[in-house]
Amino acid sequence: MIGRTLSHYKVLEEISRGGMGIVYKALDLKLNREVALKVLPPELVSDPDRKRRFVQEAQAAAALKHPNIAVVYEIDEVDGVDFIAMELIEGEKLRPVTNLETSRATRRRRSSCAHIRRRWKQFSRTPRPRGIGRARR
Repeated sequence: MIGRTLSHYKVLEEISRGGMGIVYKALDLKLNREVALKVLPPELVSDPDRKRRFVQEAQAAAALKHPNIAVVYEIDEVDGVDFIAMELIEGEKLRPVTNLETSRATRRRRSSCAHIRRRWKQFSRTPRPRGIGRARR
């Protein structure tokens, strides 16, 4: 996937992997800005339930507005590859720094999770710390 162009996004590097997708750093060639692309893995594209949940995730995230949640720009499919383009927030994953967190950072993370849960009432899955990062300020 690295080096490939999906729509107007050039994939630069892999950022992370999870159960619902692979996240890449990409360059938006139209607006000349870096974005995050969450791609549904090829083995899940043929699973209608996973594809539905992927679209549902994009729609729910696009409806959220919170300073600690990335903005969703679009969802698209190009040559059989489904992806979500979203704001790239540079930072570090929280899992390695869990023991170093301050109580303030912990409260901020819990606040973000609570906000997501309130807005995503139709989802049974809840956000986990491994899917939440800490932005560089």
